[in-house]
Parts: sequence; C-alpha cells; structure tokens
Amino acid sequence: MADTERSKSALLTLLADNTVGAISPQDLRDVLVSLINPFGSFYISSPAGTSITQSGTYVKAAGTTTANNLSSFTMPASNRLTYTGTATRHFHIATHLSFTSSTGNRVIGVQLAVDGTALPNSTHTVKIGTGSDTQAMSVHWDAMLSSNQYLELFITDTQGTNTITLSTGYLFALGMLI
Repeated sequence: MADTERSKSALLTLLADNTVGAISPQDLRDVLVSLINPFGSFYISSPAGTSITQSGTYVKAAGTTTANNLSSFTMPASNRLTYTGTATRHFHIATHLSFTSSTGNRVIGVQLAVDGTALPNSTHTVKIGTGSDTQAMSVHWDAMLSSNQYLELFITDTQGTNTITLSTGYLFALGMLI
C-alpha cells in the first residue's frame, strides 16, 4: 500500500485510537511521511533585465534560476517553485534579493505570487538612488499551498517604466503541518 500524507487533524484522529492492534504499521508509515516538512529553493544563476512597461504594474521577474534542495517541490520553469505534496501546508517563504536599475532614483516593488496572483500583503519596496547603485532586501512571507500550486517573484518600478535586474537572489520555502 502507498504511504499517505495526512493533515495534522487526520493524524490526531488516526492516533487517538490506542486500543491494541488498532494502529497498523501502514498508519505509522503514514505518520512518518506526514511529519516530513516539504522544502524547496532556487537562486538566480543568470540575471536578466525585466522590462517594466507600465509604472506600478507587477510582472514576473526575468532571469534564469537554478533549483536547490527540492523535497516535495519541482521547478518546471525559471522563477517558479511548484509544491507537489498532497496535503495542504502553511509555508514560510524567505528571500534575499539585490537589484539594479537602468535609471536612478526609483522605488522598486517586489511581490510574492501564488499561481500567478500576487498575495495582497506581500508588497515590499526598496529605493535605488542612482542607475549604478545596487540595492538589496530580505523578505519573509507566508502562504498556504495545496498540491501543484506554485510560487513566483514579481517586480515593478513604482515611478515609471524602467528595466529592473535581479542581480542576485535566493528564495526558500519550508512547509509546516497544519
């Protein structure tokens, strides 16, 4: 029989029956599989400029990303981490990014998107003083993910149309049992 990933409430119900022989070896395997936290990450391996054609409009950040340490995740495309576990999980997402801009005196916005839609409370901004400056930020988010939902980074120039480059960056997601 295949091991089954279960939610916390399903595990508590399963383990509540402590009569002799009620908990099978398969039940214990399911518990172990369920307690493994899913995780995944990627880093920017080849920076590329993201053209912002409308001020304040967020677009998926360009550049090539490389997957790193995937467990219950895949990276089917650059800047996309797809959760492949079966149980819905609460994820802690941490990222650090550095930016350059083709024009100075710009406020750059970053958002975390789930399935291509930015999370409403995920906007963070940083100001780049001159076109030759590199500015950095570290951000933590949280999101609920079900099987096959994916994470992406979106960016914008809040003050105009410009090209923004994520020079370096790393995104890490860690799931917690709910």
